[in-house]
Amino acid sequence: MSSAQETLDLITFETFSHAFPRSNEICYDVMRFDYPVQLSEIRIIPSSMVMNTSSGEVPGSTNPTKFSVQFYINNINNESATTFENLGTFEYDANANIQYKCNSRIWSDRLIVSGSYTTISIATFGSLCVDPAVAAGNRTTAGYDFDSNITSYMSQLKLSSNTKNNV
Repeated sequence: MSSAQETLDLITFETFSHAFPRSNEICYDVMRFDYPVQLSEIRIIPSSMVMNTSSGEVPGSTNPTKFSVQFYINNINNESATTFENLGTFEYDANANIQYKCNSRIWSDRLIVSGSYTTISIATFGSLCVDPAVAAGNRTTAGYDFDSNITSYMSQLKLSSNTKNNV
């Protein structure tokens, strides 16, 4: 057991909107975590629900009511990785299926979400490691340009989705 303090709790809640995407256009969004996390669950919050956060109640804004979504995570322990790892695909349905159980054992600092939506409200749950050196196996991330890596990877995802290839 490490000395790092870990909790299983709400990690973050975010809403992403895209103005006038074309029909069936794939949208991409990135959730950034302040500390490494191991995700256990991802919830897509429908427009008819509110999420209780430390800041109070926040309404969901997800639209449309049904779509497929893919999740990718950045494995901070794999220094040689040039792409994000596929966490899974989820068939969201506002009336029946809003909770994706992933139980990832990978420490990550980013989550990429992709799907055919105009707005998506996402709550992530899991373990938070407040000591990044423990989660990263004492590996330092100083000087690493995460944003450039994400931009490059998202460009590859967009290219792949436009050419109907699997990522």
